[in-house]
Amino acid sequence: MADATRTDDLFARARSAVMVGVECDAARIHELKADPTPFSDLVSGRKRAEVRRDDRGYQVGDKLFLCEFDREAQAYSGRQCCARVTHIQRDYGLPDGLVVLSVDVLSTLNVVPAAQEGERADG
Repeated sequence: MADATRTDDLFARARSAVMVGVECDAARIHELKADPTPFSDLVSGRKRAEVRRDDRGYQVGDKLFLCEFDREAQAYSGRQCCARVTHIQRDYGLPDGLVVLSVDVLSTLNVVPAAQEGERADG
């Protein structure tokens, strides 16, 4: 339970920080995990789209709050970004239930998770 609370706190702190200066309706922010390689490609500008399950009612103008998540370690890295959906592709040969979201990255942030903060203080 403590890990879940820490993760919720990390999301809240990071979301507040990364959203500074980004205007949007809070109901249209989608918090999503992102694997390290596609996350890095998105932040660097090499990648301009996200393929996702179409289970959230995505709309043009929505904001994606992406948090880098390492599946092997089962942990968030602390890197986040906020991106705005600029175009949505459904159908046209995509499997049912998938969507391609074209995005513009609005801001990025690197927040050190609480566990790593403790390691730095000790080491």
